[in-house]
Amino acid sequence: MPGDPLAPCLAQSFAASEYGLGYEFVLRENAKFHNGEPVTAEDVKFSVERYHGASHDLIKDRVAAVETLDQFASDDAMSP
Repeated sequence: MPGDPLAPCLAQSFAASEYGLGYEFVLRENAKFHNGEPVTAEDVKFSVERYHGASHDLIKDRVAAVETLDQFASDDAMSP
């Protein structure tokens, strides 16, 4: 977000686990794709697992798993 590079955009909030090995993201309930379909945690999981951009190796080395907790929440477990 302008003026705050760590502000959540797609997520309404996020939190780290006690030991920093996991992060929980809560998506905005009104987040939509360009065609009007809602963005869900399953969509985020799919995108993270399919990502092949410039930071692919970094993400694959650091993210052990992406789990969806419900329609609007996902949990990313970091590799130790």
